[in-house]
Amino acid sequence: MIPTRSALSLLVLLPAPGLAEDFVPLQGVLRALQPGDIACYAELEVNGEAHSLLADFSLCEESEALIGKPVRLAWKEAQVLAADCQGDMDCGRSDTVNLIDRMQLDPASPSCAQGEATAFQCAVGARQVAVCHSAGGRSGSWLQYRFGRPGQTPELIWPEYPADPVLSAEGRVESYAGGGASWLRFRRGDHAYVVYTGIGRWGDNGETREQSGVVVERRGEIIADLRCSGSVRSELGPEWFESVGVEAVDEAEFTIPGTSP
Repeated sequence: MIPTRSALSLLVLLPAPGLAEDFVPLQGVLRALQPGDIACYAELEVNGEAHSLLADFSLCEESEALIGKPVRLAWKEAQVLAADCQGDMDCGRSDTVNLIDRMQLDPASPSCAQGEATAFQCAVGARQVAVCHSAGGRSGSWLQYRFGRPGQTPELIWPEYPADPVLSAEGRVESYAGGGASWLRFRRGDHAYVVYTGIGRWGDNGETREQSGVVVERRGEIIADLRCSGSVRSELGPEWFESVGVEAVDEAEFTIPGTSP
């Protein structure tokens, strides 16, 4: 079954009403990838049924390691060579279709999987927080916040499906006397999840201390302050923010809990 036209959003992907043939699954098991005349064909098993779906050509080259595994998908509306052109690249006609443009392994734990890059990770009590992202590629990058118990299915994944980093989060590096901080905020309705790491003169007598963790906000107010314990892995910094294209508007603010920069 080949997807047809529908209105799409990067994060909320629903079939257009009244189109019985429209099929834009968000999860499934990837069974095969095959280059075709107009796109890459992704063979996907969804609820025990097999479907052949159109995907960006680059996914045929970049996602072979995902074959046989459960995946999450993102879609875009795209122009492809018209079916009635029968492979003639010079026919001058096109069709508008739904096209898989991002694909990721369905996370089995909060930790970033092999082939994913880790932007931030630490233990917070009995749980783990991680920020994972794609290493790039022509099919587009994505950025994702994960939280849960190590080795278990994450309790929270956001965005739920692979989305452009610019649409997923905001953040930046802050500099101030005696130190600085890097923070990254994921918004989810009235709530937000902010991972951070920083260093400053926060000791009782002005000693230099480091602090990392995740803050949960509701309508801008902190409702949970979870500090990292043990080792902290963080790539957050000027080069990382520039490489993924994430930034924050001037009005956006974040202050590390319990500190006075």
